[in-house]
Amino acid sequence: MARILYGISGDGFGHSTRSKEAILHLQQSGHELCLVSYDKGYEMLSKVFPVEKISGLRLSYANNEVKFLSTVGNNLMKSKANVQSLEKVSKLAKKFKPDLVITDFEPTVNMVANWMDIPLISMDNQHVVTKAKIDVPERWLTDYLIAKLIIRVMVFGASKYIVLSFFDVEPNSSKAIIVPPIVRQEILNLNPTRGEHILVYLTAEDEKIIPALKDSREKYIVYGFDRTGREDNVIFKPYGDKDYLSDLETAKGIIATAGFSLMSEAFYLGKPFLAMPIKSTFEQMLNAHYLQKMDCGMMTEKFVYDDLTKFLSKLDVYSDKMLANRSTGNARAMSALDQAIKEIL
Repeated sequence: MARILYGISGDGFGHSTRSKEAILHLQQSGHELCLVSYDKGYEMLSKVFPVEKISGLRLSYANNEVKFLSTVGNNLMKSKANVQSLEKVSKLAKKFKPDLVITDFEPTVNMVANWMDIPLISMDNQHVVTKAKIDVPERWLTDYLIAKLIIRVMVFGASKYIVLSFFDVEPNSSKAIIVPPIVRQEILNLNPTRGEHILVYLTAEDEKIIPALKDSREKYIVYGFDRTGREDNVIFKPYGDKDYLSDLETAKGIIATAGFSLMSEAFYLGKPFLAMPIKSTFEQMLNAHYLQKMDCGMMTEKFVYDDLTKFLSKLDVYSDKMLANRSTGNARAMSALDQAIKEIL
């Protein structure tokens, strides 16, 4: 059995929810783990496991767009904390003496693994951009090249890349294996039905969507706009509300940014998806592109009312396509992880 240093990105909950499943699997297999994370990753995982808290990259959003100047400024202000995190993880590694390192897009453990010559496994969805043969629309070429550069800076030098993807693509590297998404147990436990509402979940708030929702005859439950209560046909709820899973379980469709975790859950539950990818975030743009290409939903780069009416008119078509493409990668991802560990050790 191995001693494993495991770093999890804390930007959003997606990294931590899927890593939780991998961590439980590794523990049940007898491995000894030392976990490090930050922000939302630390917040979620520390409720279940002992986790070392570090500092890490956080993106800044406004009006459904990444704000690069704010992102750079905010992270520069944390530069001292990031250096201290690197020193902390280095000391942890020297004390823990890991046999290998796993990163879910967390760069600190990646750097320590390379500096200390410890075998590294990457397991995330971001590397579909660099380790798969993907279809990139020409108008996104600049965003694609920038995304490739950022991903290669964040995680590099892995012995194996386990890449999670809800769409079928081929690897472009002998070091990469592509598997379906890991879906958290809470979603696997649901019994999806088609209710009367559309679930709206926007991590990067865009107030322009609200008037369009109010002009529609549908019922909407909206998460992420820093308010609560009912306004006409729109019900607002805060992130983390106890009703979220049941609202997701009974939704007849989803409108959301094109984050990988929620889109993967939508595929498992058969929920049609209107994707509003965060501007300048190529990974989300690619997710939305393949969603539409598979006819399991649609994407909009600039939301207008006609997008909403078109989406609502095709809910039955999208739902059937979603269910036809339903899959989870839990077993395949864990098998790939076990095999990678076996090969490395």
